[in-house]
Amino acid sequence: DVDDVVRTLIDLMAPQLKTCALILKAYIKTQKRRIFGFRSDLEEILLNIVVTIKERYHHQKEGIIEIIVDEDEGRMVIYVTTENGQISQEVAQSLNEPLFFIEREGNKGGVGLHVAKQIVENEFKGRLTIEPYGEKGELSFRIALPYPSSQGITFVS
Repeated sequence: DVDDVVRTLIDLMAPQLKTCALILKAYIKTQKRRIFGFRSDLEEILLNIVVTIKERYHHQKEGIIEIIVDEDEGRMVIYVTTENGQISQEVAQSLNEPLFFIEREGNKGGVGLHVAKQIVENEFKGRLTIEPYGEKGELSFRIALPYPSSQGITFVS
């Protein structure tokens, strides 16, 4: 279920984020934790988003990346945000650019946000957007995924 995917991501990324003084935290607020799709696809989506945030904000002295799993309008919604809401319009625009690169200290690195968006839309029949979240309305990644239909199809590992 989604809890396992998030725990795996935290275990995988914690050492890399620690070198950048970033901490990854998760909050699961919904009781429904199964969706239709492949576990590896959801892992890739979340990994691409967290790596994008890490690469974009590596220069900060410290920070927190939060993954919030909630429910909205009958869908599972996963928000990925920073404590300071520092996801920029540049990153928001990259969702629609297949060859978006972030320049870091003179080197360009490919970021798979467009690929993540395609997986969400094509494999999960969901939506990946960047929109306001929280009390301050700061930009955050928002992944909306449908729950399985009444036919009993569930999350496949």
